Amino acid sequence: MRFLIIVLSVSLFLIGSLALDVVNCQNVAARCVSPPAKKTYSRKNVKAIFIGKVTASEKQSNGATSVTLTVSESWKSDLPAEVTYLTKEVLSYAPPVGEEHLIVLLLEKDGTYSSNRCAGSKPIGRAKSDVEWLQQNAEAKKVN
Repeated sequence: MRFLIIVLSVSLFLIGSLALDVVNCQNVAARCVSPPAKKTYSRKNVKAIFIGKVTASEKQSNGATSVTLTVSESWKSDLPAEVTYLTKEVLSYAPPVGEEHLIVLLLEKDGTYSSNRCAGSKPIGRAKSDVEWLQQNAEAKKVN
């Protein structure tokens, strides 16, 4: 009987540890390293890379967030003076209103735009080397 209790205790411990590992793996999977602009620029699904100031951020009924920015500089594609994209996933990038950010605008299969942390979007204060690379190596595009 004592042996059975020990076996059950060890089994429950192992099952609990496994469950924690699964949860931890999911949390780790939600983290990423933002690639440098040089790699991001050449990706096919990147519509544009731009510097923008967030003017609006609105939660949608489907859980997504609509983010609107005023564009000051753009590379890879011409952009209107104001761009709106939707966040759709855990790693989506929805910066706070009033802040300036380097945004990597992704073209989704359904024709909408999005951005996420793993694509390279970041606060402008952490984007100095990316902006320098873009200004030196990428063609500046029109902001209309």
